[in-house]
Amino acid sequence: MINPNEIKESDLPLIVLSDHSSGFIQWVIKFRTKANYNHGMSMIKPGEFASQGGTFSIAPLSRYMTSQSRLKFWKIKGLTDKEKALINRRINNRLNLPKWKRRYNWIGIFGQATGIKWISSPWVPFCSQQVKWDFLDGVIGGIPKHPSPKELNTIFKIHKRLELYGRWSAD
Repeated sequence: MINPNEIKESDLPLIVLSDHSSGFIQWVIKFRTKANYNHGMSMIKPGEFASQGGTFSIAPLSRYMTSQSRLKFWKIKGLTDKEKALINRRINNRLNLPKWKRRYNWIGIFGQATGIKWISSPWVPFCSQQVKWDFLDGVIGGIPKHPSPKELNTIFKIHKRLELYGRWSAD
């Protein structure tokens, strides 16, 4: 167990999977995928996440450190300065887009919910697609085109470049 408030900038960036079970959509994702986690996001600065909610934006750590949440932090081993810069640039570029270009991929959620993953908008991501597009593409391979948080967690457990950084739970 870790205290996310104590994560240092030198340990970033991190991929974060969340079981943020306070909403209907989060519940549906967990029910449909039979997973422990229903959301994926990135941590590029201490105390905040880059998170694909209704729009892709910065979310304070406190939003996810609630009695209904669990967090799992993943680190890429041997991340080079060039790879860190690429990840940070991609995330910051997305954060700087107009709001309408940072919207959520509701079509993709429908595809995930029905099990027909190719049903997805090619222009905007849902949460775990955002992690793949901004964080993983060109840095590590072996990630499916439309990953769910459950698939990311499963892949991360066996991928040679990923290691568990830590977990947090209110319990």
